[in-house]
Amino acid sequence: MPVKCELSRIDSLKTFYAQISQGLALPAHFGHNLDALEDALNDVPGPVELFWHNAISARNDMGEEAFESLTAVLHAVASERDDFKVWIGLS
Repeated sequence: MPVKCELSRIDSLKTFYAQISQGLALPAHFGHNLDALEDALNDVPGPVELFWHNAISARNDMGEEAFESLTAVLHAVASERDDFKVWIGLS
């Protein structure tokens, strides 16, 4: 049975990292940066299904650069792992 992580009402990097850490039970020592995120996501036992709801609002709140960096990491992990699926809701 897949681990499901639902991200919603993301308005900052802090909120993103808090929700993904809790949703995927990332280790307490997880560093809140892009390299640590990619490493942690690659170590999460699968299968994983990650849903980011209303991502356009998050993009507007956190800024385009931060949003694009996060989504790039999520897509990179999904392309490396057959058991890691990402859905980014743009509405």
